[in-house]
Amino acid sequence: MSYYPIFYPILTPRISSLPIYVTQICMNFREANPIVRPNGHEDHQISVCRKGSGIFTCNGQSYKIMPGDIFYFAPFVPHSYSAHSEEPWLVDFVNFRMGSSSLLLEDRHFVCRSGNPNFSPWIRQMYHLLESPGIYPQMEASKILHHAVIELVEEYCRLSPGGAAPKASPIDTVIHFMEANFSKDISAEELADQIGVSVSYLCRIFKNSYHLTPLQYLILLRISKAKEYMSRYPDKSIREISRLCGYHDSSYFGAEFKRITGMTPKTYRNLEGLSFSPERPESK
Repeated sequence: MSYYPIFYPILTPRISSLPIYVTQICMNFREANPIVRPNGHEDHQISVCRKGSGIFTCNGQSYKIMPGDIFYFAPFVPHSYSAHSEEPWLVDFVNFRMGSSSLLLEDRHFVCRSGNPNFSPWIRQMYHLLESPGIYPQMEASKILHHAVIELVEEYCRLSPGGAAPKASPIDTVIHFMEANFSKDISAEELADQIGVSVSYLCRIFKNSYHLTPLQYLILLRISKAKEYMSRYPDKSIREISRLCGYHDSSYFGAEFKRITGMTPKTYRNLEGLSFSPERPESK
């Protein structure tokens, strides 16, 4: 099996301004010496075990990493890893930075058992792209990395952290309830009742997945529906749209819409060419 050197792309200001970009990458890297980082690493890192086995320790938890397993840690999270077999422990890995950590999870590390089989090919594709000089191969590698990270996080969210079977999320039940009832008054207590938990517990698990409270998500859902209804019903007034979306006070609706979108409903409607019919003045 061929070994490859770690590749370090040149990080020009233009590359560093991308939403996500590669800082280090390697294929078939031989993890010969134990890595111990009590203060973590400055980058995100995703590694795929290709051969042999290792031990990955993070936040007091240790995981035996076998071929096909994928492990991730966020910047500045203390961790260590080392080989755990007589044969060489080979990994493909990519280090990267991003403008926001919102693509990843709040627990700051995870392991996917027999993870996405496409991840190593994506790393290899990025590696060969980055071997070519110029900015455009780096931008193409950034696009591949963005897609790969989204798929990996989606897979982790679908699977239990140590298992391989789909895990139904109670959050899905809450979201389906919101989608079916967003036009009605909904309290945090009512949402928590849908899955038989306390409001504080619901908020905690909801934030872990969406970085929002359930009621913050409900607001975004209603504003999204308002945009949809303005497109579908150009003859309906803003007052009517607000009622369809669960707001009894159209002024409050307008304030929430502007807070989320940066513009009033009327401005949004005009900008999108969804003009309100002049034959039907809005009722007070």
